[in-house]
Amino acid sequence: MFDYSYNATVAKARAFYGKRLKEDDYRELLKKTTISEIAEYLKRDTHFSDCLSSVDTNTVHRGYLEDILNREAFNEYVRLCNFQKLNKISFFNYRYINNEISVIVRCIIYINAGTSEKFLDTISPYLAKHASFDMMKLAEVRSYDELLEVLEKTPYYEIIKDQKPDDNGNYDCTEIDTLLRTYYVDWVRTSIKRDFSGGVEKDMLEITGMLYDLSNIYNAFRYKAFSCADEKEISQILFPVASRISKARFSELMNSESADEYINILKKTGYGRRMYENNPEISKSSLSHDIQILRNKLAKNYLRKTTNAAVSIYTILFLLTTEVKNINTIIEGVRYGVPAQEIEELLVIV
Repeated sequence: MFDYSYNATVAKARAFYGKRLKEDDYRELLKKTTISEIAEYLKRDTHFSDCLSSVDTNTVHRGYLEDILNREAFNEYVRLCNFQKLNKISFFNYRYINNEISVIVRCIIYINAGTSEKFLDTISPYLAKHASFDMMKLAEVRSYDELLEVLEKTPYYEIIKDQKPDDNGNYDCTEIDTLLRTYYVDWVRTSIKRDFSGGVEKDMLEITGMLYDLSNIYNAFRYKAFSCADEKEISQILFPVASRISKARFSELMNSESADEYINILKKTGYGRRMYENNPEISKSSLSHDIQILRNKLAKNYLRKTTNAAVSIYTILFLLTTEVKNINTIIEGVRYGVPAQEIEELLVIV
């Protein structure tokens, strides 16, 4: 059971949040016109200075810079969990499981494409080090059956072992991803109930539930927008969490006739009203960004008010992941010569 005396971890998470990139930092980054200039600013003026200390910003490659930033976000997770031995609590393996699932799905994508020999380049050693299976063996995989052999002693094996290829020999990555993500969400909620109690359990179930709920809302919208799916079809791809939207309103959403009608119904919900406050022009083209903004605002609010180590770690790492995604968005935008204003519209800043 969880020990409630982890105040030092809460303080550490909040202190780290205080070092986050501010709006002024993003404005400065948006002024940069080369990858080297972005790297130099991050190295000189932000909390990424330590992880970039040995990097020659004049010659750094885009891919290498992005890998360093992603690795730093992961290492911060490891450091926070190790700080007061929270890594001994099962729940705090959640990030490892999430990463494993991403790697498995990516491996299947490469199998489908017939380019498995290139998969090795996508495996980060820092992730492989913490995996529950030999992740580097996936680099030798050339077929789905070989993938299953690597995963045989993991929970993932039973989840995906019965998948069949289509007429072209390809496996349904969307269905497999949904199955694995559903397992992950179930695992997180089961771990919360097992490892925590009282206010910690309540807050963790609440914040994770809302974040997954918003993912469901967007995934349902995508299916509605691109395939006009009905409630029965959409229900098959939703995570197993109860929505904070009433059953009647949720059913109305699922049975809407179009993406535009879906948005109009969503505006009548608590989530929709909060998104509307941030963006009165909420539309089907902006919904993904509107949901990302709301998810990060919820995480930020929980981090500010919590006295629980579990909540503080979960939310600060969610926010840090968004920060790294923002930087990577700027890097990609500069790489392809996208105007700064257009890049800015893609950032999630709360």
